Amino acid sequence: MIYLGTVIFMSILFRLLFEGLLDAPPILMDHVQAHGVTCIGNLSAVLLSLLLAGLSTRRLLRRLYPAAVLEADLVLKVQGMSCQHCVFSVRRALEGFEAADEAVPDLDSGLMRVSGERLDATALVAAIRKAGFDAESADAGRG
Repeated sequence: MIYLGTVIFMSILFRLLFEGLLDAPPILMDHVQAHGVTCIGNLSAVLLSLLLAGLSTRRLLRRLYPAAVLEADLVLKVQGMSCQHCVFSVRRALEGFEAADEAVPDLDSGLMRVSGERLDATALVAAIRKAGFDAESADAGRG
């Protein structure tokens, strides 16, 4: 109720302020525009356009040239990873081991590629389960 009341009150307040600005004398509006308000607006529009173009280019490049798959020493199938927070939790649990150098997730397939020396699949699976996810080794002949 407080949130809804605040939204309604602020909407009415901003409507009244906006109408007050529109009813301002034209001389005042010309004076404001002569001092660079349009320059700031134009600069903001150019900056926003550059940011959007950069983001679109980055996404397009990721689609055209997907990242190389890490050659992993161990691949684990993790069930329940559905968002970036889940990925972070699993990665943090795995990288807590001294033997694990890097843990790279693939959220779509649910696979976690772990590289390092002398990896113990049982201990890594136990760490993932302790983090709240079900896991098993996806490697047939290992651990």
